Amino acid sequence: DQWIVENDYPQDYVEEQTAIKRAMENFDTLGLCGAYITIENIPVSFVIAEKLNEETLDLHFEKALDIADGAYAAINNAFAKYIRDKYPHIRWLNREDDLGLEGLRKAKLSYNPHHLVEKCWACLLEDGYDY
Repeated sequence: DQWIVENDYPQDYVEEQTAIKRAMENFDTLGLCGAYITIENIPVSFVIAEKLNEETLDLHFEKALDIADGAYAAINNAFAKYIRDKYPHIRWLNREDDLGLEGLRKAKLSYNPHHLVEKCWACLLEDGYDY
């Protein structure tokens, strides 16, 4: 909630907020893993992820508050080390889409990704799609 206030995000981010809350409420059932960092008992950053396969971990959500300078880098570094220790067979961390946001893309590219995967969609014509 505080992240949305700090970033003055529009209504469509409420859907993401709902997805994050549901993921946290069903964390174990969904087979998720994650981490968070607190400063003076206040959570300032977190990551929620899940294994896609034996070699890939998909990071669904990453958030950090502005009050904690460097919180994104800190949670990313700590979580990567945690994954390496807990799941040594994981080879890839999928940081997901940058949503076309310049700052997010720049941040994700700063981690020197091994490769980028082109995002695409598939639709069934019988479902009424006519593209």
